[in-house]
This record gives sequence, structure tokens and C-alpha cells, in this order.
Amino acid sequence: GKHKAGNYAEAIIISQEFHKALVGIPKPTFFEKRNNVWSVADRIAWGEQPFLDFSLTKDYFQNLSTLLTQNKLPDQIIHGDWGHGNILFDKDDKPVIIDFCPYWRPADFSIAIMIVDALAYEGANVSIIDLCANINDFNQLLLRALTRRICEYIGHQTHPKNTQDRSKDINVHLDLFNLLFRKK
Repeated sequence: GKHKAGNYAEAIIISQEFHKALVGIPKPTFFEKRNNVWSVADRIAWGEQPFLDFSLTKDYFQNLSTLLTQNKLPDQIIHGDWGHGNILFDKDDKPVIIDFCPYWRPADFSIAIMIVDALAYEGANVSIIDLCANINDFNQLLLRALTRRICEYIGHQTHPKNTQDRSKDINVHLDLFNLLFRKK
């Protein structure tokens, strides 16, 4: 199959169709036992673990705590790394979903992850957020997606086996937060 970069509207529709097919699958018991960088970051983003004590993000976490609200959306199995890189199109232009990373979150959280990644790394215009205007609580999903990505990079930065400085990646996401959520 082939990737189709930049077609966010189509990726949103595919995500919603894909996640409708996953409704009703019970939460796997192993989810609670996962303790890798990505799972910890996800739990922090959803308020299930405390914010990390990391100097670069201290102000971010203080601002974030005033913006987050209680999640009222239903959780289900989702693809936790949704984006163009994980959607291939076969010769008949039918989508094939790859690299399934299961999480237990609201279905449209996958779309928020894609939007954050598109803005942070794919050069997408901030207007792509308008594609999500009809998604319930999308700003909250976007805040949590930003937080998860930031916490993933903090987790990598502080991991004992890390050999890379992830400050640049963290700052890209902090700048995105400032662009989208800081009051002017």
C-alpha cells in the first residue's frame, strides 16, 4: 500500500469509521500493567498519574491544570498513534490500518493525536483544527494529546538509557500549546 500525506479530512473520516468498528470490545486487563514511556505519558495526560517534575515544562503543567476539565466522553479501544504514517491505501484506494497501538480512550482522541503531530512535524496549517469543529470536546482532546506527546518526550529524555536530547521536541509542543491555548 501507499501513504497519502496531508489528506487530514479523509484520515478523520477513516478514523471515525475504524473506531466505530471497535466499539464494544472490552478493555484488556493488561492495559493496567503497562509501564513503558508511552503508557505512563498517556496516564499523565488523562489525570491518572501526577504531572512530571521537569523544569522545562513546569509552567506548562501549571497552565494545563487550569484548562483541563473532567472527561465525559466514553472510553473504548483506540489506535493511539493515528496518522498518515499508519494508514496505507491499497491498489483500489481502500485504507489499511497498520501499527495498531491500543489504548483505552475516547475514540476521537486518535484524531487529536494526528492533529498535534501534523502541526508539530508535518507543516500543517493551524486551520486543520477546523476539520474537527463537530467533534465533542475537541479542545480537551487536543490538550490531552499535546500533554501525552510532551510527556512521552520527557519520558524519553529522563530514561536511564537515553542518549538523545529531546528538549527540541518538547519545545515544539510547548510552542504549539502557546499558539493554540494561551490567551493573547
